[in-house]
Amino acid sequence: MITPLMFEEASNDRFVEVYTSTKIPFIFFDSEKRNLPFTNGGLTYESARWESLKNGSHTTIYLSDINANREDAWYFYLNDKKELDVLYKEIFEKVEML
Repeated sequence: MITPLMFEEASNDRFVEVYTSTKIPFIFFDSEKRNLPFTNGGLTYESARWESLKNGSHTTIYLSDINANREDAWYFYLNDKKELDVLYKEIFEKVEML
């Protein structure tokens, strides 16, 4: 799970291959910009300023399968900060299914 404190470092190009070639899900917790600054070279979290990156989600789970030439992303939404425990539950249930 990668949190906002580490977004800028985690979006460094040297990690793109890790995210796109590892068979474990990555959770970008509280990322307005989804997984895109992390899984695309030439971007950092700070430099990825496109409004189109924002889809209203709070957290993204990203999983790549190079053998199948496939990427998947699941988005999780938080409408009320009081429901953070529900969000965590949904995220961990999805990871368990993967």
